Amino acid sequence: MDGRTGIAALREILDPEWGADEHVDWPAVEAQLSTPLPADYRDFMAVYGGGSSMT
Repeated sequence: MDGRTGIAALREILDPEWGADEHVDWPAVEAQLSTPLPADYRDFMAVYGGGSSMT
């Protein structure tokens, strides 16, 4: 293992074009779902955001 996080490795091959400046209120989301979300999911969402529909 080279010490990079999964997100750091992913950023090397996939540009986070649409995720910039997207903020999520994780405590509110987790309260609504009644469950905590994995840290790596929250990290991914912080970099890449929720995505978009290309139409």
